[in-house]
Amino acid sequence: SYFLICDVQKAPDDVFGSTYSNFSNLGPGFGPYGLAISADGQHVYVADSGNDQVALYHVTSNDSLSAYTAYPSSALAVTRQFTDPWQVMISPDGANVYVTGSSADAIAVYARDNDTGALTHMETIHDGSSYGCTYFLAPNAPSLGPTCKSLTGMNGAYGMTISPDGRHLYMTSILSDSVMVFKRQTVVTNTGSLTLPGPFSPGAGFTQRFTSTQLSRPYGIAVSPDGAQVYVAGYNSDSVLTLSRDVNTGRLTQVQALGSGTVPELNGVFRVTASADGKHLYTASYDSSAVCAFARSALDGTLRKVACYTSAGNGGALTMRGEMKVAPAGDIL
Repeated sequence: SYFLICDVQKAPDDVFGSTYSNFSNLGPGFGPYGLAISADGQHVYVADSGNDQVALYHVTSNDSLSAYTAYPSSALAVTRQFTDPWQVMISPDGANVYVTGSSADAIAVYARDNDTGALTHMETIHDGSSYGCTYFLAPNAPSLGPTCKSLTGMNGAYGMTISPDGRHLYMTSILSDSVMVFKRQTVVTNTGSLTLPGPFSPGAGFTQRFTSTQLSRPYGIAVSPDGAQVYVAGYNSDSVLTLSRDVNTGRLTQVQALGSGTVPELNGVFRVTASADGKHLYTASYDSSAVCAFARSALDGTLRKVACYTSAGNGGALTMRGEMKVAPAGDIL
């Protein structure tokens, strides 16, 4: 049985000791969108879609944010740029920062200095990148190749999550209606690269393009703490899909789809997040201004609705506009 209380409270205006509301030093345009904070709480990374850059802030001793360091897309070669960055993510080991460029249909990979937080660009994978490259080798003859395939399915690159073991990265593509699966280099090169190592296996470490007739315009994505399932929210399809994850290959298989037909509050769902103990999954829906809690099966990760909270039932306080996270202690959403 479950006993849940929805207590809507306004967050403090000065979470970091100072309020950064307009980010004027980030320039005009859409400005900040995605945000990631390092595990030690010392570095804040902002995806600045207005200026096509990633900004690094340091958290000072009085819990304020220092002046930023910018990593603009324009500083890279044209084929490596990530225009219109929406989401930024730090790898579980803290070694990398990944950023999706929506209009570039791309994901950029940075190496991260754990002490300073500084970033060094490594690569950018985009729609059309090579993968599955092979060489033809014959005795006493020059090699032929490589013969490569071209990556498709990254149109509107958006959300990201990494498996707890750090081996696979999952990315949603809004306009391709896809979940892209990449192998992250943690064994051979241990760099966090999404490109296969070695001269005879070049190209992106692409594993799978997952699609479903029950998934349209996927935004939010989350992996369960045990790494057994991946959950994805389809905004246009008003659905949350439960996908079984092969821990060795990273490949995904659909095992459940919940839609607004059975859970009306999933109308326009666009965010998903799991509790640290893996017992529950939470969704946020833009169109229905609702937050829902689901119990997660310990057997196969499938979901069962526990309760939903709507704007109408909370004085209009749940109008959806941004992100959703569970506090580390698991007691606040």
